[in-house]
Amino acid sequence: MAARHLLLSADAVGGVWQYSTDLVRALALHGYQVTLAVMGPALSEAQRAEAAALPNARVVETGLELEWLAAEASPILRAEARLAEMAGDLRVDVVQLHTPALVSAGRYPCPVIALLHSCVATWWSAVREGPMPEDFAWRAALVEQGMKRASRVIVPTRTADHQVATQLCSSAITGQG
Repeated sequence: MAARHLLLSADAVGGVWQYSTDLVRALALHGYQVTLAVMGPALSEAQRAEAAALPNARVVETGLELEWLAAEASPILRAEARLAEMAGDLRVDVVQLHTPALVSAGRYPCPVIALLHSCVATWWSAVREGPMPEDFAWRAALVEQGMKRASRVIVPTRTADHQVATQLCSSAITGQG
């Protein structure tokens, strides 16, 4: 089998980093080359060493903002544009994003898998009452748009699929769920 190339977005904070490096290791067994596009804060020296030990990975520290740290939507839309450009320049076979918000405009030249590690809209709906704060609303809207545009969406439960996750996020945004 010819090597396939995956562009994988990640961040160096918390569980997404661990998930990403575990995935890169697993994909090595299947002949995949991975470009790991790290967003947000810089990698620690330990993370750089861990990434350097991955034989099938090239790490690019992008400096792009993370959705959950951005003050508004525009940096996330710029991050999507840059990742889509990177996917085209690298001629990757597939892109996997750590948030559907990064495919909200649908700019990629190849199939996109979006992971929904968490959702502020469904969290708000479950633990709070009333409308979401504006700070959550724009994030949830980008995630909802991304879930509709992604080729595949992976959600953190076996009972949710793409349609169910989209409906949950959408109803949480509108307060009708």
